[in-house]
Amino acid sequence: MKILQTKAFHYSSLLLLVLFLGSFVACKKDTDPTPDESGMEGSWQITSITIKPAQNGISDALAFYNGFAGNQCLSTIRFSFKTRGKIETVVPSGCEGAKAAAEIQLGLNDSTTWKTNGDKLTLTSTSTNEYTFKVDGSIMNWTYTTVDASGANYTYLFVFKRA
Repeated sequence: MKILQTKAFHYSSLLLLVLFLGSFVACKKDTDPTPDESGMEGSWQITSITIKPAQNGISDALAFYNGFAGNQCLSTIRFSFKTRGKIETVVPSGCEGAKAAAEIQLGLNDSTTWKTNGDKLTLTSTSTNEYTFKVDGSIMNWTYTTVDASGANYTYLFVFKRA
């Protein structure tokens, strides 16, 4: 009788062990989250930055930045908006300096996180920037208005195309 009780104990212990290990396999981490509904996920390149009214005589800020740098690098950076709010910047060879301009002007770098709420886009890194945004197929627009020291309002429009 004692042998049967010992075997039953071993079999029930083995069964519990199998069930316990099976629960770990069944509860794997979710690696495919639900995509963001805003349409922002994917790779984008900036095609224009306009300022209205012109600020210090500059209305085409992208042309100004590219002219100042002496290249078209800012226009060639790809910003990949990934799941879980991550951003990856892909900078072509020879354009590493433009990455700093993208961080200063847009608040975008590899440590930036993003989230959307309705038509609001929030970028967070060392500071937080909020934009009104719209994705229409392969075009994405961001806008924000700022007030300078004199009290003048300037509206910035950033236009991206899907890369």
